[in-house]
Amino acid sequence: MAEHSPLPWRVAPYEGHVSAENGRLIAGCRGYESNVDARVDYENDANARYIVTAANNHQRLVDALKAARPCVAASAEASHFLEGFTIGDDGLPCSNRSETAEDRRLQMVDAALAEVEATHD
Repeated sequence: MAEHSPLPWRVAPYEGHVSAENGRLIAGCRGYESNVDARVDYENDANARYIVTAANNHQRLVDALKAARPCVAASAEASHFLEGFTIGDDGLPCSNRSETAEDRRLQMVDAALAEVEATHD
């Protein structure tokens, strides 16, 4: 997979476009309908700003998610101790392993990180 153009990206001087620092066009957010309705121009410009914000902050957000994952995993594990223990069929204590909100948060973190890994390989 080819590398994307170097960051940071910016909204190009000709609004509704995304460019690299060197001025190279990355993406155009103008559609044919922009000649018909002035409201679409604002939407096109907003789309360009959104793309720039997402691209420029992507790696920072991935790094933060990776750093937070151990805390989310520990919280998920600790949540099961708060539920208490029961006596299993073998007569030994076992944790009530029902899914908790913390488990779902961990699944969301893992799914997001897996998506990033899959799209950047």
